[in-house]
Amino acid sequence: MLRHRISTAHKEKVISIQSILIILSIFILLFTSIPSPSYAKSAKTLPLSKETVDGSPATGSSLAVANSKGYSIDQRYSPAGTIITEIKTGQILWDENSTVEWTPASMSKLMTIALTYDAIKEGKLSINTVVPVKERHARVSANSNLSNNKMQVGASYTVGELMELIAVPSSAAATYMLMDLLAPDIDTFVTMMNNKAKELGMVNTKYVNPIGVLNVLLGQDGPSGDPYADNYTSARDYACLCTYLVTNYPDLLNHTINANLVSKPGTIYEERFEGHNYSLPGEKYAFPGADGIKTGSARKGYNYSLTAKQGNTRMIEIVLGVSVWGDSSAESMRHLIGNSILEDAFAKYEYRKVLSAGKYSVKGKIIEVKEDFYDCVPKDYKPKFICDFKNKKLKLNISNRQYLNGFAEPSASFELIKTVASKNADKKSKPISIGSTLMSILVISLAAAILALIYVKKRNKKHLKVDADIGADNKNSHKKACIEQAFIVSEILIS
Repeated sequence: MLRHRISTAHKEKVISIQSILIILSIFILLFTSIPSPSYAKSAKTLPLSKETVDGSPATGSSLAVANSKGYSIDQRYSPAGTIITEIKTGQILWDENSTVEWTPASMSKLMTIALTYDAIKEGKLSINTVVPVKERHARVSANSNLSNNKMQVGASYTVGELMELIAVPSSAAATYMLMDLLAPDIDTFVTMMNNKAKELGMVNTKYVNPIGVLNVLLGQDGPSGDPYADNYTSARDYACLCTYLVTNYPDLLNHTINANLVSKPGTIYEERFEGHNYSLPGEKYAFPGADGIKTGSARKGYNYSLTAKQGNTRMIEIVLGVSVWGDSSAESMRHLIGNSILEDAFAKYEYRKVLSAGKYSVKGKIIEVKEDFYDCVPKDYKPKFICDFKNKKLKLNISNRQYLNGFAEPSASFELIKTVASKNADKKSKPISIGSTLMSILVISLAAAILALIYVKKRNKKHLKVDADIGADNKNSHKKACIEQAFIVSEILIS
């Protein structure tokens, strides 16, 4: 009876231990057979380069570029300054004396348009706000020294109509009408113009009036101060202004894309105008994708600003100081010269995606770029990168690039994934085969059996001691118990 009781108890314990160990082994096998996350598996190798390629803007003579395309343009039409920039990045792609100070002439009126759009954005007025013609507006429109349309007291124009009159016939009266919406007097408005120029990084610009002529030509409607003062700027500064306008207020292009204009059609105030931007659609020097922005002519020469978009790339071009006032051919020459250098810029550069968002392997680490990386690059350029782990930035291996004020070299931010890539990091965890699985189970089961035997031996010693205490007066009983215990161990070993 005692032998049966001990045998049953210990067998139950052995079975329990073996069961637990086998279950544990199965869990171990299951978890070890599940592949662990591997960032390196999906990570592409990021192309790096310690060497850089020169990204300096093209320079030289815009006149020479035009003549290389088959034109025969006289040296007197050589511009005082030109510049071409890409609008998204502000990168300077062409630079010819772009910081030389020059009068913007009627391009000065673009600052009035900028301040008007700012006021619309602030909710002070809308594109449909109606502006009545006042006596001084009619007086300004009658000034033969200014670019004008005929304004009559009793007429009224929307803000949008006034912008069109500024963009196409370069109306001084329309400029005054917008100015009077924004400021109590011309001196206050001029201060607003200069503050905005400073805000935009136009470091070589000073306005003395919103029209772009000598103060004296404005008569009683001019500002205080030097009567012979004139506005001055640079090609680079006006690229800043045009970039600001087109980027923040693209609706402006709806007012600048048409070279010709019919104002107040079907009314007694109807007027027809032919513009002077010959690079716009339908004009004799139409440039592909051109849709703005404005011309300007003064005693010192002919200017124009142009924007054009081809594909995903939009560029800004400024041409200042072509010949002198009175040279009727200069209006055409500025466009031939400007179109020539702009054509080359579009042929060479494009704004495109240089890196997709995702995980990349870099110097034994895995990084994650959160957003697609865009930049303005040469069309034949194959992107290579410089990785700045300290600031967690990626940039292209292009050096010496130049940008407008307010812009910086594009870069892509990334996060460092706390997983170090190894030789096996990008290898898929292989599932364990059936044969190896069975072998593992047998090995673990054998280990379980050995542990169980050790446990039984320890328990037997304990039970033998208990039986000895109970049967101390009966040596034969004690001996019998020992034999029974030995028999149990033998059974287990055999099983």
